[in-house]
Amino acid sequence: MTVALSPVLQDLGAHVIEHPWAGYSAVFAVLLVLAARHQPQRQPPKADGYLLLAAGLLVELVGIGGGIDRLARPALPLGVLGLARLLGRPPLAVALLAMGMVPVPTFVLRPVAGMVGPTLAGLTAIACRSFGLSLHAQGATLMSVSGALELGDGDTGVPLAVLLAGLGWYAGIRRAPVDLPPFSSQSLLRQCMGTALRWAPWAVPSQVGAVLAAGTVLALGGLGFGRMLLSCGVWILTTAVGLLRATARGRSA
Repeated sequence: MTVALSPVLQDLGAHVIEHPWAGYSAVFAVLLVLAARHQPQRQPPKADGYLLLAAGLLVELVGIGGGIDRLARPALPLGVLGLARLLGRPPLAVALLAMGMVPVPTFVLRPVAGMVGPTLAGLTAIACRSFGLSLHAQGATLMSVSGALELGDGDTGVPLAVLLAGLGWYAGIRRAPVDLPPFSSQSLLRQCMGTALRWAPWAVPSQVGAVLAAGTVLALGGLGFGRMLLSCGVWILTTAVGLLRATARGRSA
């Protein structure tokens, strides 16, 4: 399967290099492996796995063959789900983590950035000036004497919400009993969905805090570090905290 999906993996790698904020999607591959180890039980193989694999290959052929590689990206989660159904493991709740391995498309983020970006920039500039720092906002761009920092598609909080939902989903799996019987799979799905929905809204204060921190750094003369904080730092820190929270014993999700 890895060989068949290699064009998709290559395209995703190039996308992450060009847009570092999309690196959060790689976290879902790690979550998938960790969750599969936590829920190692095998269920009866399902013939619909063949349909999912065929659908994945078709999507890949249409996307790659049509010269629009990004359209082939859904082939990755379809392939993982199909293989899981054919092998009988990992459980469906675990295999669904593969959905997050495809970054949120930029065409979805762009209109959100057009609405959210200027608001975040304006609030950040006001907050920094209240602390005596020289920072101004023009549209979605923060400006100081050290340079300008534009809030882009990945700074909307949407990718962070997807990541937090995935971490919450993983937390739901971790809190489920090991070796669940097959009839309890629906219960596991409901538990994971509930936890994901509770975790995702934390993206709002997290993204606001990240932009505020980046604006403060910019006002203090750290343009490059401010951009790095928004592009990589926020999702790396969120992942670290989320994993600690998800694996903590004796706590509810």
